[in-house]
Amino acid sequence: MGQNVNNEAPYFSVIMNCHNSDEFLQEAIDSVFSQSFDSWEIIFFDNESTDKSSTIARKFDARLRYFYNPEKVPLGKARNLAIEKARGKYLCFLDCDDLWTEAKLTLQHDKLESWNGGREAAICYTNAMRIRENGETITPYSLGRTMVEGDVFLALMQDCFVAMSSCAVNRQVSIDHDLFREDLEIIEEWDLWIRISRSYDFCYVPEIATKIRFHDNNTSRNYLLQHSEIMDMINRVEMPNALESHRKKLRLWFRMRYLIIHTIHEIRKGVVPGIYAVVRVVGFSILHPTTTFQMVKNYMSPSMIRFFLLKFSSRKRA
Repeated sequence: MGQNVNNEAPYFSVIMNCHNSDEFLQEAIDSVFSQSFDSWEIIFFDNESTDKSSTIARKFDARLRYFYNPEKVPLGKARNLAIEKARGKYLCFLDCDDLWTEAKLTLQHDKLESWNGGREAAICYTNAMRIRENGETITPYSLGRTMVEGDVFLALMQDCFVAMSSCAVNRQVSIDHDLFREDLEIIEEWDLWIRISRSYDFCYVPEIATKIRFHDNNTSRNYLLQHSEIMDMINRVEMPNALESHRKKLRLWFRMRYLIIHTIHEIRKGVVPGIYAVVRVVGFSILHPTTTFQMVKNYMSPSMIRFFLLKFSSRKRA
């Protein structure tokens, strides 16, 4: 289906940004080469890897276009440099430890081509499954979330339900919106999705077509930096005056989330820092009961608690 011939521009450019990611790399690339939809190219951007990543990537045929960057740069900048090499109408991003099912690109192609919402769909994303290092399933990405189509701006401000490895984004629209902020290390995709969502629709494929591998080296485990970047994003985003009260609610929401994550880490340090952190959470909850109720309502399912503890009680503390 959709095979790219005569060196024509492919429908999808698959961006793979790599820095010392050899452990799961073979499996990730194989999942692209196994796609049922075959109008694609891989832009493999090697961000100064010193492990076996280069050897693994170079084994594949010319559909994988390998580029080496001799000096490590922040992830946002690395993604932008990779996009400069892309030719596809849509950009897909596959982290080097994640996987796709064989139908992933077919499902997104069909959804994009059949979209008839109020505005042009600039991003198509799929449901995903969180998996352990060994491939064992944890929870669906959609668990505890509302996966929204159409105008997603307000929903996306509260939760990044568009997983990076699940999305396909219009390349020209991304360029028109200044691509990724190059000073961000963790939420660079979320920031771009929000900027795009002000003017374009998003469409959603409910099938689990992406597998997101969770392990101790995930960048998102640096919860201190993540919180700082989120608060900066909330403060920067353009909002109508009528929505300024919503911005204040978002600050409270993410402050509460940060305090809970911080408490888990402090409890692991010892009794005294743990008690102090718990007192802070309790105090915040008393002052902001509405935010607390919404947090409990969203996240207090057994599956979400299990994943939350797995994610933020890593042996490698940030």
